[in-house]
Parts: sequence; C-alpha cells; structure tokens
Amino acid sequence: MRVITEGKITAGDSIQRVAVGPERVTVAAVDALLYLPDPEPEALRRAAAVAALSPGWQGSLRDMAIAANRSRPPAAEDPNGAWAGFRRMRVLDRVQETDSVVSFTLGSAEPGTLPHALPGQYLTVRVPDPNIAVRNYSLSGPMTPDTYRISVKREPGGAVSNYLHDSLQRGAALEALATRGEFVLDDATAPVVLISAGIGITPVLAMLHELARTRSERQVWWIHAARRPDQHPFARESYGLLAALPRAHAVTFYSDEATAEVDDSIRAAPAVGGRLTAGRLAQIGLPQDAVAYVCGPPAFISDVTDGLQRSGLDPRRIQSELFGSRSPINPGVVETDRPRPHLPDGPPGSGPIITFVRSGIAAPFDERVTSLLEFAEACDIPTRWACRSGVCQTCETPVLGGQVDYAPRPLSGPRESTALICCAKPRTDLVLDM
Repeated sequence: MRVITEGKITAGDSIQRVAVGPERVTVAAVDALLYLPDPEPEALRRAAAVAALSPGWQGSLRDMAIAANRSRPPAAEDPNGAWAGFRRMRVLDRVQETDSVVSFTLGSAEPGTLPHALPGQYLTVRVPDPNIAVRNYSLSGPMTPDTYRISVKREPGGAVSNYLHDSLQRGAALEALATRGEFVLDDATAPVVLISAGIGITPVLAMLHELARTRSERQVWWIHAARRPDQHPFARESYGLLAALPRAHAVTFYSDEATAEVDDSIRAAPAVGGRLTAGRLAQIGLPQDAVAYVCGPPAFISDVTDGLQRSGLDPRRIQSELFGSRSPINPGVVETDRPRPHLPDGPPGSGPIITFVRSGIAAPFDERVTSLLEFAEACDIPTRWACRSGVCQTCETPVLGGQVDYAPRPLSGPRESTALICCAKPRTDLVLDM
C-alpha cells in the first residue's frame, strides 16, 4: 500500500478504522490475487480500483483482469494459427490518406493464409534496412481475409515512418510478426465510446469497421480530435461507416478553431472548435454504462480518462492504447527531465541483440548488467518496476520475439508472450515492446 501521509507509529499505539473503501478489499486479498493461481476476474477488477494501491500494482491487476476475462480468443488461437518469428509480407496497395498519412494493405509473400486479426490489435513490422529498428502499427481495418491494413504517419526524424513513406511502394516486401494486443473490441451489447486523437484513430477505426460490418445495434459514440480538417485522416471513411450504424453519434474537435466552421463536404458530424478537454467531454452526455476505448498521446489519454470518469463511466470500463513509450513507474526515484532513449554508453556488448520497439533502439546485450531492466535503464528507456526481484510483476513486458532465462526465478511466472525483465536475461535475440 502507498503511504499517503508520513508519520510515526510505535508498539502500543491504537489504530482506528475511519473509512471503508467501496471495493471492500483487504491487503491479504490483494496479495492473494497477485500471487495465488486462478484469481477471479471480478475480484481483480475490484482490487484494481483501490486508490490506495500503487500505480504498479493497479496496472498489474488490470492486466490480469483483462487476461482472465477476455471475451474473445486471441488471434493466436485462430484455426489457421499465428506464426512464430518474422514472416515476409508484400504491399498489395498503397493509399495517401492525408499529406502525412499513408495506408498500406499487406498480404503474405509466403504460402499459407494469414490468421484472422481482432479489431484493435497491432502488427510489428521490420523493413529491409538493417540500420532501422522494428515498429508497431495498429491495424486500421477492415478485417478482411488474408490482408492487413496499417496506416503510418510520417514523423519528423522517424526512421521507420520515413522509410515506409519514401520506399514502400506496391509490390515491395517487408517482414512482420503475428498480430497481437489486448486493446480489442468486446462483443457485448453495452454502448461503446471510441475516442482518438491524430493517428491514434487507427485502432478505433478498425473497431468501427467491425461494428459496421456486423450492423451492430449498439449505441456507438465516435469522438475524434485533430488539428484541422486537412489533418483529419479517414474522415470520409469513418463517416461512411457511421452512416451504416442505426444508433451512431459523432463529434469532431478541431484545435485550430479557425477551421472548425469550414464547409467541408466530407464532414458529416458536428465540428467543435478548440481542444477536446476533460470538461468538454463531460458535457457531451455519454451513457454511464458505456465501455470506452481511447487512443492517442499520453496527455490526451489522461485528460480523456478524467473526462470519462466525470461523465460517470466506471474506470474499469475504460481501455486505452498508448502511442509511444509507456509512462515509467520507478518508486523512490525523483522524476527529472528524461534523456531521449539512446544506445548504451561505452563499448558495445557481445550478447544477443535486444530491440526496444517503441523506443527505436537495438543493441547487443551487455553481460556486465544483471538484467534486461538494467540494460533498458542504461539506454534511458522508460521502465516500470517496483520490487526488482520477480515478485510484484510491475515490470512485465510484452515479448514480440525471442526467449529469456531467469535468475532468480520469479515468484510467479509471467503471462504468455511476456517477460519479467527485472530478473531476466536474453537467451536469444529479443524484440521487446518498450
């Protein structure tokens, strides 16, 4: 538990309970959920909502709840089966969506079919240039057989996005890992709220495609934030999908207020001048029993999550997908200006190649450090940890490719396709979602 107010306590002091949290979860119950097998999903969700828990424990409990109560099987369980390692793909089509966003439709360049992907999942791609690290790109839909579509925004200084924009034409080849990710649309009947900013539109657009394909009767709220209409990718496509849904609502926010009233023939939703803030979101009147999916930069996700909670949504029904590195969790460390991720100082190591996808860093592991966590810290990559001994699972990190060894062994093993990097070293080349 977190210390909210510091003080002193000695033997013989009296302890008085002054309040009981609405979740009614004991410390012992939280410990049991984290360390004993087969926890109940509902108990995990209640515990994750306890405000007194540290961010690391809350995150671990939320992740465990998602894994324990997935309403759909992951793509790897598709009858065709997901593939291991990188697979050669070929560009079947290329579409310029805006001045800065290009969509690529990919098919397999190898025999066999592509597994069905879930709306909201992402694809990890590797280009032929050996000097460029791999990157994750959300599928932007639709979920058609044997093809995946990704949409890439050109980022200043972005090695992979610039390579894809400049060099990847129809017929070109690249490699990809199997689709993955737990930010996926559920198949319930509750109202659904899809909120995005900028290129964060891609995973929720895939969800919108799925809702339109099934002619969903759910109440659907589509809320997007962009700078101005010419920087609003998929406007025509998304409004066409919304028109196929009988209970759809849409609002667009343009931060450049001068463009909000421009007569735009592709716009079919109310356009509001100014930024999408927590206060403005709370005024929309979203249904309190909705499930929400939010994608965008960290500050946007934080503000929108606040607004959704002000609107009465249960925090446990708000899911988010972060574009970029996750915020660090480093208990006891004073936060300072963080350097950009970089190759480790000194002579390069001689171990397996470690690729940090979100940070764009790839370097040989240095045996002088004791764990993957320490190696990431040497590269100034944002890290998440609490115990550094394989107990709390705060450091659990998705492994996109490769294998690890543990020393010491963790108290409880991580979920499939993840690793506890605080006590792990690479057995082979590794691709980590950091």
